[in-house]
Amino acid sequence: MTTLTLCTSTSQGSLALSREGEVLKDLVWLKDKSHSEKITTQIEEIFESAKVDLKDLELLICSKGPGSFTGIRVGLSVIKTLAYAYKLPVIAVNDCWALALNALGKTSLPIAVMLDAQKNKVFLATYAVENNQLREITAPALVGLDELESCLPEKQYLCLGDGFAHFENFLSKTTLKKLQRDSKISDLPLAKTIFNSVFKAVSIRETAFEKINWQQLEPLYLRSSAAEEVLAAKKLGN
Repeated sequence: MTTLTLCTSTSQGSLALSREGEVLKDLVWLKDKSHSEKITTQIEEIFESAKVDLKDLELLICSKGPGSFTGIRVGLSVIKTLAYAYKLPVIAVNDCWALALNALGKTSLPIAVMLDAQKNKVFLATYAVENNQLREITAPALVGLDELESCLPEKQYLCLGDGFAHFENFLSKTTLKKLQRDSKISDLPLAKTIFNSVFKAVSIRETAFEKINWQQLEPLYLRSSAAEEVLAAKKLGN
């Protein structure tokens, strides 16, 4: 099965092109203003370098958020277009889970993923590591910094995500003591890592990943966009 995996929900974009479980080629880039400026050329490059035709695709995998509104929108637009044009099934995963994958085999602590949601808030999800797999403890949620301590009941967590670096100076001492960091583990999700975990699960017929069509693919935003918040504030003012 030839599979394209795409992740554009953070400042880093990544692609992985795979065939029969083997990653043929993967690309990683940092966005300038938007992933839309690079995504088309990156897709062309990965297919050309791997000598694979778009018509050979059989499955699409993508992350759907939470994360950057623009990044999510760009990534899902690309996936929907390909899925519609080539009649392909899609598997969509959340970015907190995708990021937590980076820590498998590197910790026995529960994992707290904290993604910057701006305005003193983070997208938070927690996971337990069991038999080198992730078990979701709490699903991704929008959490204020003043709520973090109550959302992290364990004594210690391995903390991943750009939310820690962004808000470190605003966290309580109690919260900081609970959060361990490892500079060797990336704070950004990777398409290659996502593919490897999804393929492994699908190949042993696990049912955690549902194949959907392009019309069923929806973003996981968890909060309103800045424009929507401004509009809501104006309506309240009136």
